[in-house]
Amino acid sequence: MKTIILLALLFVGFALQAQEAITKSRKSQIGFIYSSLGDNVVSGDALIGGPSYDGDGFFTIGISYLKPLSNWLDLETGIDYSEHKISVSNAPMPGKVYNSRREMYLIHVPVALRAIFLKYFYVNGGMLLGMDISDNSPIDSQGGIGALFGLGAKYDFNNGLGVFVNPYTKFHALLGFGLDNNRKRINESGFRFGVVF
Repeated sequence: MKTIILLALLFVGFALQAQEAITKSRKSQIGFIYSSLGDNVVSGDALIGGPSYDGDGFFTIGISYLKPLSNWLDLETGIDYSEHKISVSNAPMPGKVYNSRREMYLIHVPVALRAIFLKYFYVNGGMLLGMDISDNSPIDSQGGIGALFGLGAKYDFNNGLGVFVNPYTKFHALLGFGLDNNRKRINESGFRFGVVF
């Protein structure tokens, strides 16, 4: 019995040392991201007689920071700049058609967790702290707290360089800084591509 207990303690000790070695071998990474290739949808209740708003494309560039918390979990943060195009159409009126395309400019700080599985894949999710820096926004300010979720694949080369692709969904301003009950929000889905060092 004593031998079994001693062997179990030795096994647990080796397992903990291996876990610590794996965690120490993973280093923090900083990188650059680009995302697009998706949709931006304006959600919210339409006002009767009011204009309609449709997403008409977007892109995001940013800096990403990954901090390993364990051998399978990373903290993911950074700063992103996004440009969203919004198409504005008036309510149907005989003889009058008004269509315009306007831009919104957003800065976001994602704070998410990335859970790694099967060595090359991960699931990420967290919150999005946003600020709307648009001069003349076609819809409500997108400043506030949002959410993001995704599923990705990554590959780390031996020289410290890594690449990833991350299909994702972002919900902007779920908790907005404004007081309007009829808020229009941007919901975005696309692909993030990144290079990390």
